Amino acid sequence: MVKGRGSSRSAKGGTPDNAGGVLTEMQMKVFLDRYALKGKDPQPGKQALVMEKKSPYRGQVVTVSSVENGSCQVDLASGEKASFDKGAIVELEEVQPSQMWDRVAKAIASVEETEEKRAEWTGKFRWALDGFKFVPGGRILAGAGSGKDVTYYNCYVIPSPHDSRKGIVHTLQQMIEIMARGG
Repeated sequence: MVKGRGSSRSAKGGTPDNAGGVLTEMQMKVFLDRYALKGKDPQPGKQALVMEKKSPYRGQVVTVSSVENGSCQVDLASGEKASFDKGAIVELEEVQPSQMWDRVAKAIASVEETEEKRAEWTGKFRWALDGFKFVPGGRILAGAGSGKDVTYYNCYVIPSPHDSRKGIVHTLQQMIEIMARGG
């Protein structure tokens, strides 16, 4: 069952998450692509996500078996083996939404002054996130606790540029800064 926003529905062929819910195949692909924390370089024994645009395996989770000379040998879910350029796959640090909820809850509570309060609020935030009872904006889910200098805002309003080259360039600088931080 996928729980969220006050309703539940069955997810035929879904993947269980650690909280007992089920994600459809498409929901899992969205989670892995947009919100799951990713590592830098694929390492043997770790799970990774195929990112190669033209590959029939794009979006599949694989297990890295070896990395040599810029090439990664992987084990596919089907049991087959495949080879990809190192840049075509990305290591996954999170493979279930519950791992994301742990990271986000801890990050949100990190502003508390004492360890006791941080632990208390981590638990409260984790409860709210569990099972998709509360879903923060996508930029929060992707960025909170990631250690990356990214924005938590989903939407921006930029004033219209002044009708001059300098005004247009100033607006472009604002847009570039927003996009550089994931906005």
